[in-house]
Amino acid sequence: MNTHLASYYLQRIGFPVRNRRLLLFDLPLPTAPRSAADGDWQVRQLSSDDIRRLDYPGGWLTRDVAFDRAKSRRCTVVGAVRGSTLGAYCWVEADYADLAFFDLRVQLGPGTWYLSHVYTSPEHRGTGIGRAVVGVAGELAMAQQCRRLVAVCDPNNTPVIRLFTSLGWHAGDSMHYLRVGPVARTVRRTTATGRRTVYWGGAKLEQEFFEARQIL
Repeated sequence: MNTHLASYYLQRIGFPVRNRRLLLFDLPLPTAPRSAADGDWQVRQLSSDDIRRLDYPGGWLTRDVAFDRAKSRRCTVVGAVRGSTLGAYCWVEADYADLAFFDLRVQLGPGTWYLSHVYTSPEHRGTGIGRAVVGVAGELAMAQQCRRLVAVCDPNNTPVIRLFTSLGWHAGDSMHYLRVGPVARTVRRTTATGRRTVYWGGAKLEQEFFEARQIL
């Protein structure tokens, strides 16, 4: 029986399956100056009113979810705006990282913020606005005493990996998360040593996930 068929039958009998692979990234601050966006794009922090007003490109978050998050004091959203068009965005989060795909809410250490939901509308890719929003997000985080950014992405997401690498981010460990119903198993592979660590459940992972020595 193939994996997709097995997942289908498990979910039919009440055991939902989540299977995720992620690559961890780390960026000590301050960093080199960001790249400028092409054309007349304005790259800045967005308010919840901006999310409602602008032509929202979709992507990782629905407009309603983005609107609610933009109102949160611990979240900062940065966007590339031209007229009424929102061409790219990303988020930085303080206090904790909300990793919905891992079913985890991970507490962040002092001075560490989490970069998430980097998205550029397909018709505006190649204009530099993705690089620009990530750069401005880092500057805004530093203004709030952030000394380090962390992020995760799918190992097959080549454009984002290329973006992070070009901006000086360091690729770290990789993780494979598998949940079947209430049982979760996470395998972490340390890049530097090749060591493989298995976590069952999630409590230990929540405690250690973003510790500096675990990621670097």
